[in-house]
Amino acid sequence: MLRHLLNRRFVIGAWVFTVISCAAGDWKPPKDPDPQRIYYSADEDREAKRYEIALQKHTWYFENAVSIERSLSAVRRSFFLSSWIKLGKEYPPAIDKLKEL
Repeated sequence: MLRHLLNRRFVIGAWVFTVISCAAGDWKPPKDPDPQRIYYSADEDREAKRYEIALQKHTWYFENAVSIERSLSAVRRSFFLSSWIKLGKEYPPAIDKLKEL
């Protein structure tokens, strides 16, 4: 029960953080970033049509995730890239940024 409450508390906290970030229009990673959570929240931002925020998170993930968590290389990174392509189909500047990187 306690684990469920803590997980629920995290989800609510992450949601509040996302809303505040989007309101500000500029996303910054938390002090102790979790690449997987940032990846999932980038997809949520895309689904909510917060494209610029989603692109900022994708860019951060591309540049930082593997250095934080080595297991995110290779196959797992391919899932991330397919997510970025999906974003690019809805928001063409995302494809330009991917090509740039």
